[in-house]
Amino acid sequence: MVEPPGLPQAVKKKATWKKVILILTGTAVVLFLLFVGLVTGVLPFALNTIRCGKLPVVASRFAASYTYKIPGDPGYGPGLFDYDFFCSKEEAEHNGFHHSPLPF
Repeated sequence: MVEPPGLPQAVKKKATWKKVILILTGTAVVLFLLFVGLVTGVLPFALNTIRCGKLPVVASRFAASYTYKIPGDPGYGPGLFDYDFFCSKEEAEHNGFHHSPLPF
């Protein structure tokens, strides 16, 4: 029996393993980036920016301070501590937070 022209079976198996390794590596990288995004607060910040249609008010419960910052305040942005996001400062105040002009 004559084999049709093409790649030998060993080369095809090697190419298949390369694809599997590439897919597993890509999946690991995506999962790592999602984990880092969740841990640093960047992913929730980005999702709330989309939800609000603008930069959200960032509120913190760190050290029971219950403070919030608005875009333009020193220290505004996502961080490592427990953050809540609101679309307006009125919404943040309604939930028991107060404005903090401090840079931390």
